[in-house]
Amino acid sequence: MPSRLADAFRSYRARRAYREAARALEAMDDHLLKDIGIARSQIWSAIKNSR
Repeated sequence: MPSRLADAFRSYRARRAYREAARALEAMDDHLLKDIGIARSQIWSAIKNSR
């Protein structure tokens, strides 16, 4: 049982980290995104592939 709780907590923290990263990238202007090599339409895929 504790393992399920730990897994759920890890999953929650991972989703939260994804959302925080997305918010940070979405707050950047297009020029800055271009400087780091991603387009606005690529934000979510860049986050998911960053692991």
